[in-house]
Amino acid sequence: MLVIRPNIRFLVVLVAFVGCLLFSVHLVFFESKVDRNVDERLESRDVSILDLFPSDDDGTSVENGRREDPVRKLLQVARIAGYPEMSADRAAEKLDEIKKVVQEFQRAGAGDKLAGSFLHKIDIILLSEQSVGQLHKKIRERAKDERKERERREEQEKAKQEEQKRLEKLAKQQKEEANSHLGEEAEDKPPPKPKLSQERLDQIAKAVSHLRKADEKLPFERRAKLWKMAYERDDKYSFSDCEDMEDSIARNLPESPWFSERYMDDLKLFLDTEDIDNPYTFQKLRHYGLPFGFGAQKRDVMARLVHNDNFTNDDIHGDYRKACLTCAVVGSGGELKGAGMGKEIDKHDYVFRLNKAMTGSQYWPDIGNKTTFYTFYPESNFVHLLNDKENVVYLYAGFKQYDIDYITAVVEGEPMPKIKANNRYWSVRNPKIHGRQLKLFHPDFLRYIHVSYLNHTGGRPTTGAMLVFTAVHMCDKVDIYGFGYNPRFSAHYYDSTFHEHTDKGTVHNGTNERLVWEQLHADGIINWWKRDSER
Repeated sequence: MLVIRPNIRFLVVLVAFVGCLLFSVHLVFFESKVDRNVDERLESRDVSILDLFPSDDDGTSVENGRREDPVRKLLQVARIAGYPEMSADRAAEKLDEIKKVVQEFQRAGAGDKLAGSFLHKIDIILLSEQSVGQLHKKIRERAKDERKERERREEQEKAKQEEQKRLEKLAKQQKEEANSHLGEEAEDKPPPKPKLSQERLDQIAKAVSHLRKADEKLPFERRAKLWKMAYERDDKYSFSDCEDMEDSIARNLPESPWFSERYMDDLKLFLDTEDIDNPYTFQKLRHYGLPFGFGAQKRDVMARLVHNDNFTNDDIHGDYRKACLTCAVVGSGGELKGAGMGKEIDKHDYVFRLNKAMTGSQYWPDIGNKTTFYTFYPESNFVHLLNDKENVVYLYAGFKQYDIDYITAVVEGEPMPKIKANNRYWSVRNPKIHGRQLKLFHPDFLRYIHVSYLNHTGGRPTTGAMLVFTAVHMCDKVDIYGFGYNPRFSAHYYDSTFHEHTDKGTVHNGTNERLVWEQLHADGIINWWKRDSER
């Protein structure tokens, strides 16, 4: 037989609760049907929560000589207190649940706050349309959903942090690549200019002596638009006599009005001594700033460069020009990785490369290892990566004053001048090439590319554009590889992680150049290799 000994404070609260029920009895004038499963009507009388629990083993309590069903008592309490109607089976379930709450209270100890908490539990049981098991199931399901949502948010935050780390790592790699031409030693102040030996001073004096003076004072000229001034022509240009090659530039030239009306086959591609020695030519070339002219450059500085004994300025084709020259211009596009185009590229008579040309054993199956011409400027100097740099002709473009000082030091065999970057003065990588291997792009040729083909968009042509048009003027058939951008591949074939291509932060108009390649490819002037294209 179950004996209940509740705490006195809990009994006080229960008595107050029963008092409220008794007050409700006075407000009720008649009884209504409690449940469809209950056959007889119940009379209003004083009840207590303690009366709900049986006093005998058979589950009933004895009152006034007759047994009372605790379920009926609970139904009566619920009806008088205004709780929702319930069936006898549901009332029995609630009775068991209330019994467990009271037993739990007995074990928990005393306290008004604790008693109020347990009464609140009883109230929830009476009001609930579901069993405690169902409520707990819902609570568990809700907790599970909350846990999943929390885990999802944690995964998103983790992915966000990993992406942030990846972007930071990428930015660091790009910065390291951008500064890879810089040496490790840096100075806060520019180093003093080295003192020239008497031998060097004599060489400079000899170079300056070649400069011819103008018959009269040259007039000051206002700068005209880039397309206004005439271009210098090459009187030593060797015309191609290739007639049998199919799809040659000469054969397709009449079929391309867009290209033929712009094309100047005898345009001067490279700088020579006459451009400096002749005062009238030099004056014209000073009309524009670098790279489209000499701007504020002094003749004696340029004379030191072009009249140096190391700068032999040999013919671009060597002793003779081969008939029907085939040329490949190799960019650094990511679609070359895994393409296996190395053997095809190396079969060309001339192979032009630029910037970071990784011709080592790791990459040669895709890009080949033959290099005939390589173009660079100080910040893009990766000569040390070439496979056979001793037999390469280097095409150099000067875009700023430092570039002129840099290449002059290369030709004269002097230490590299310092360059200012990140508010410090750095040593720049020495290409360690001989002056006889060097050719200097003519400013008019760069202006011609920029105006005639790129519609004067962007700051200047890319080194890739310079090489493509150099090949077009030197060769009979031109194939270009690794140009444009395929979003399925990283920006460069040598990338260890995926890099998205972007033209932001550059002085070039890459989109416009890609349109030019499409036009030249459609007209048969060049053959633009693309991944998955039919060959």
